[in-house]
Formats: sequence, structure tokens, C-alpha cells
Amino acid sequence: MTLAAAAIVTAIPLPATWGWLVTTAVAAGVGLGVGTVIIAVGPVTGVLVGLVAGVLSAAVHHLLGQFPASVRAWPALSAAVLPVLVCGAPVYVLGRILLLL
Repeated sequence: MTLAAAAIVTAIPLPATWGWLVTTAVAAGVGLGVGTVIIAVGPVTGVLVGLVAGVLSAAVHHLLGQFPASVRAWPALSAAVLPVLVCGAPVYVLGRILLLL
């Protein structure tokens, strides 16, 4: 859920100066909401996973958004999928570690 929320926010054309903050805050908020609803996850784990997903998604979006080809269809689609691929592994590992504690 946090990766999806971060991907949705990065698709919105926000200024780079505070777009990363909105992405991170929304992902953390979604993580808090999911952690509150799913008791096995917990709100602290949800927020931490959301923060990691938000920061990584915003960083990848900022890095890939600088290429001129990102306005065409196929490069834009690959740039939209890449944050999920890049962020999936660290978020999964962090979630597994925090759920075991």
C-alpha cells in the first residue's frame, strides 16, 4: 500500500522542491493507516515502512525525471514501474525485520 501511495503521488506533477516531502508524508500516512488497521503490522512498523517507501520512491522519481525521454510513453511507463522494483526489496526486508521483533 505504501509503495502504491508513493507511486501515485510521484505521478502528480508537483514541484521538486517539496514533492519529495509530500511523497514521503503520504506514504508514511498510508503506512500508519495500514498499521493501525492490521494489528499484526502495528502503527510503528507501518510508519517506518511508509517512510522508507516514500523516500526511496521520491529519490528514484527525482533521478529518473531528469531524463528528456521521460515525457514519451514507454520511458515514462518504465520510470513509473521502476520505483516499485527498486523500493520493493528494501521495504520487504525492513517489514520482515520489524515484524519479527
